[in-house]
Amino acid sequence: MTQSGVHQLYFEDVEVGNPLPPLETGVVTQTNSIRFEAATGVFAPAHHDLEFARQIGLPRTILPGNYSFSYIARMLTDWIGPEGWLAELDVRFRDVGLTGHRFSAEGVVTRKYVADERYWVACDVWFRDFDRDSKVTAGTCLVHLPSTAVGKEGSPWQSRRETA
Repeated sequence: MTQSGVHQLYFEDVEVGNPLPPLETGVVTQTNSIRFEAATGVFAPAHHDLEFARQIGLPRTILPGNYSFSYIARMLTDWIGPEGWLAELDVRFRDVGLTGHRFSAEGVVTRKYVADERYWVACDVWFRDFDRDSKVTAGTCLVHLPSTAVGKEGSPWQSRRETA
């Protein structure tokens, strides 16, 4: 644990096949969707206008795609801790997320390796709709973790500190 009480994940803590700690949303309401639109400045009628959503064949309003992206990113940054680095996150929006449903950002470790004296972990990640049991968003990520073998010097931020 760090002084702030936030857990730090190390390269040695991770094994291929490990699930990532899920981040559940609870029921996502239309209000949640509208607040997200307001915060990001990205508005689309299908996200906030029920009548429009029904006119285009949807049973209710849908979540902005970046809503799922942001939950996946938060799950990852919560998991890796303050000394970890989310280097890459690539997702595809495969289906719509309906308001009124429950979701969870989830993932699994697919690879770990050392390259250029850095400690890398690759994962498959997704945003799951509990109510339809479908992955509405799915993709991959690459994170760099500190190593207990090299201490603080193994932090992805070390080289940035030295050049600052």
